[in-house]
This record gives sequence, structure tokens and C-alpha cells, in this order.
Amino acid sequence: MTRLIDLPAVLFPVELRPILADIPDSLGDRLVPVTSKKAIVNLSTRQVLGIVGRDYRLVTNQEALEMAYECCCAVFPESKPIEWQVTAVDAPMTGGHCCIDLQHNSTALDFNCVPAGDRPDVFGPFIRVTNSYNGLRALTFNIGFFRKVSEGKKETKRERKAYKNHHEWKKQIKEKPDIKLQISALGIHPITNRLFVLSGPEQILFVFDMTGKIEYLERLNKELFPQPEGITFLKNGDMLVSNEGRGNLATMVRFNYKPGKTPEP
Repeated sequence: MTRLIDLPAVLFPVELRPILADIPDSLGDRLVPVTSKKAIVNLSTRQVLGIVGRDYRLVTNQEALEMAYECCCAVFPESKPIEWQVTAVDAPMTGGHCCIDLQHNSTALDFNCVPAGDRPDVFGPFIRVTNSYNGLRALTFNIGFFRKVSEGKKETKRERKAYKNHHEWKKQIKEKPDIKLQISALGIHPITNRLFVLSGPEQILFVFDMTGKIEYLERLNKELFPQPEGITFLKNGDMLVSNEGRGNLATMVRFNYKPGKTPEP
């Protein structure tokens, strides 16, 4: 099925328009306003994209993209909007919803403190914004990392395809390193602004500064963390890591925040 994959194709003008119902009566048909609903109309094609409530706030794809650039700089404050590039667009031909991916043009997580033979693949930050005009998808911003595969400093088509397929990649190396990075969750510490990345299958916690340089790496205790899958922070800086049950009860471990020290459970 043909899809919209170019940015200009999804930035068409839209507008909220009133809905009229054709009601028959003794004097013939008459148009009655439906005050509780509005229609979202593609002004280029005159096509109705969706029906929404009267209090619905319309966010155009252009506005959503501008918000995504703001989100990029808020999450990665060392970066600038001009450094982020739109690398993928995907929408049905109707344009009822779309996803737009932005990647930073140069930043990568820095694993130089890890021995060369054990370094994982190179990962860079990305943000995916999803917007819709049919009410089926909320305006969302998904933040994560994509694996970089270079050919003359250009991302390969194979890697981009893998990236679109739920971010599941196969290593393009013959020898498997001892340390891998299979991101299960990530979060930014509310006090230190450090980026915490959880590699669940390997039970590894990475801590990066906001330039992408690794500051700390910890192999988690497999008894405490059989399958770590989630990470979040409390306002006081304490960190919470959740584990899937693997047939048993799911668990959550709390790390107390102590300024200048590694969190302790």
C-alpha cells in the first residue's frame, strides 16, 4: 500500500469546520448544526480526516514538528534545533495520522571508557513525534536511541529499515562483545540532569552526561534484577527500577539519592 514518506506531503493545511446534519421534516430537508462535534478538513483535498468533539484542540503536523524540535533541545540541552534532522516520515495516503523521526546529526553515546573489544555498537539520540487528525492517536513524543551503522559516514538503508521495525537490530560483527546495549528504558535525573540508560537483557545500567559521554557503568545484581524493564525518578532524586516477574511476582527496587555518590538500593 502506498504511503506518504516525504515531509512536505504531511504538512498540508487543516482546519476545524462545523458539521451540519440533513434532517427531513414536513417542509423538506433542512440542515441542522451539530454543535457537539466538528470536522477536521484537509484544505488541499477538501477531504474530511476526522470527527472530533467541540473542545478538541487541533495541533497541525507543522506545529507538532516544531514541538518535537523543542522537545529535542529540552531532553538533550547541549544540542541545538539546527543539529536535528528529519530522517523518516510515515503516514497513510489519507494523512489521517503520521510519524516523524528526528535524529541528531552527530551526537553518539561515548563508550571510550570501555575496553575497545567490549564496546557496544554506536548509538545516537532520536525523537519520534506522532500526531493524528482522526482521534485514533494522541500527540506523543517517543525518546530513544538508534544504532548507527556507517558507510562513509552515512547511515545505511538496511539500518534505517531495521530502525523502523520496532528498533530491533542484528549486530553486523562476527565476534560478540561482552557488553551490549539493548535499551529497555531510559530517564533523566531530575537533579543532576544525567541520562540513565537501562539495558535490561544484559542487566547493565549506563549513566551519561548530556554530551553523550559515559560517566558510570554498573552490572546489576541478577538476583535483585532478573529482568529490569523500567526506570523512573522521584522529585527528591531517588531512582526506581522495575523488573518483570519471569513467572514470579514483578518487583521494584528503590535507589536512594545521595549527592556526589552512586545510588544505593
